[in-house]
Order: sequence, then C-alpha cells, then structure tokens
Amino acid sequence: MGYHSIIYIFLFLPVCLLAYQLAPEKWRGRVLLAFSWIFFYLLSGKLLVYLLGTTLLTHCIGIWLTLLKTEEAKAVEGMDRKQKKVIKAEYQKKGRRVLILGILILLGVLGYLKYFDFFTTNLSYLFGHPVLEGWRPEKLLMPIGISFYTFQTMSYVIDVYQKKYEAQKNIFKLALFTAFLPQLLQGPIGRYDRLAPQFLAEHKYDLAVIQHGLQRMAWGLFKKFII
Repeated sequence: MGYHSIIYIFLFLPVCLLAYQLAPEKWRGRVLLAFSWIFFYLLSGKLLVYLLGTTLLTHCIGIWLTLLKTEEAKAVEGMDRKQKKVIKAEYQKKGRRVLILGILILLGVLGYLKYFDFFTTNLSYLFGHPVLEGWRPEKLLMPIGISFYTFQTMSYVIDVYQKKYEAQKNIFKLALFTAFLPQLLQGPIGRYDRLAPQFLAEHKYDLAVIQHGLQRMAWGLFKKFII
C-alpha cells in the first residue's frame, strides 16, 4: 500500500482525515499516531517492533541528555568560573558518551539490517570464500522506511545534545514525529523543531487548504507515473 495506491488514496487517507477532523483537538495527535502505526503495520507487519524500539531508545536518550543538563546546572550553582568550567567539561563528556551510545545503536541496527549482506557479499568475493557466514539469520526482513526514521531520530538526539531544545517528555508526541505516515516511506528527513509545532497547532477545516493539498497530490502522482 504505497502512497500512490488506490487503497491509500481512496480509503486509508480519507478515513484518516475524517477521523482526525472528528476527533477532539487534544486527541488529534494520537489519531495521527494510530494511523501512522497502522500504516506501518500493514506494510511491515510485526516489524513494527523496530519502529517502536527506535522510538523508545530515542526517548530514553533524549531524557538522559536532559537529566545530565539539569544535573550540570545544579552542580555549578555557587561555584566560581574556574570550577564551573571543570564541571561543565565533565558533563559534556558524559553527554557525548550518551549521544555516541544512542547513535551507535541506531546505526548498528540500520547497518545490520540494510548493509550486512552487501559487505559480506563483497568481502566474500574479495577473499574468495564466505566471510561471516551464519552471522545473519535467514529470512531476516527489513522494515519500511528504516533509513528515514533512523536518521530523523538521530537528528533529534543530536539537537537535544546541542541544546537546541529540550527533550520531549511525552513519548507519544515523539512517536508521532518518528512515525508520521506522510514522510515515513520516502522522507524527507524532518527536524523536530519544525514538525512538532505543526502537530500541536490547531488545524480547522478549510476547503482552500484541502484543494491545495489535492492539487499537490495530483501533481506528485503525475510526476511519478508520467515524467
């Protein structure tokens, strides 16, 4: 069920938009999240666990980084400039380790699922015999959009580490950023500080906006099938 499929255009998307408009304002984010997870499940089945795991990991790393910043602020209270510099350097190292840990796990899962076969095949060809044979289980499937949501969550934890914004404490709001269905398959890779305000903003029924959206969809389908 791709974005250009009949089922998506004439069934899934209209039902999603109708449910979104009928839902109370405070529930609309959860409606989008539910349909995003359903969309992912319909395409990847039980591999939804990878998306949920990535969301949980990203949430924990973000909260961890925020806790370190809070601890740092308390630790430097009442200290002189030199002492503050030493304490901040220590916490910066701790934050960097947490960030590296999160990125390594995210890239590790992505690399194993997406690129392991590529490297082992080429290494086997290079050395003339099987390399790392048996390290990867047979029939290991790769979830849809893993590259997009992996790099998107990486951008989030990097921004939190760089103190561009506080970590999102509500895991469901972060999950919507990770799994938002219109960009799940083909991107683009969004930034949290740009997308999150749109999720939380009020969106009233507007015929002109709907017409504009339909025009953009039609143009996108035209480019996909004609150009």
